[in-house]
Amino acid sequence: MQTTVNQTEHKSGQAAALLKGIYKNAKMGSEALLSLLPKVADSDLRRDLTSQLDGYEGYAKRAEQYLCECGGEAEDAGLWQKMTTKVGIGVNTLMDSDTSHLAEMVIEGSNMNITESVKLLRENENCRVPEKVLSLCRDMIDFEQKNVERMQSYL
Repeated sequence: MQTTVNQTEHKSGQAAALLKGIYKNAKMGSEALLSLLPKVADSDLRRDLTSQLDGYEGYAKRAEQYLCECGGEAEDAGLWQKMTTKVGIGVNTLMDSDTSHLAEMVIEGSNMNITESVKLLRENENCRVPEKVLSLCRDMIDFEQKNVERMQSYL
C-alpha cells in the first residue's frame, strides 16, 4: 500500500511541477505583453498582441485550475524577474519602437517559452503525468509557434 501512495504522490508532484512551469511561462508572457502594449502604435499588431495576451491568461488560468486539483499552488515569477523583464523591454524599445522591432521582441519571447515548455514536456511525458496536463503543455507550445508565425508577418 505504501508504494501506491508514494507513486501517487510522485505522479502528483511531477504534474504540479509541470503545471507550475506552464503557469510561470504564461504569466511571464502576459507581463511582457502588458509592458510592451503601451509602445505599440500599429493597430493590427496591437490587436494580435491583445489576442496573444488573452491566450496567455487562458493558459495561466487552466494551469492554476489543474494545480488546485492536484493539491498544488500557482506561483508567480519573482519580483526580480518581473522587473528585469519590464526594464529590458523599456530599454529595448527606447531607441527603436518600430513595429518590426516589437514583433521581433515578441518572437524572441515566444521562442524562449517554446524552448522552456519543450524541456518541461520532455522531462515529464514519460512519467505518468495525467494526459490533460501534458496536453495543456503541448497546446501552449502550439500556441507559441502560431504566435511566432503571426509576428513574422510584421518583420
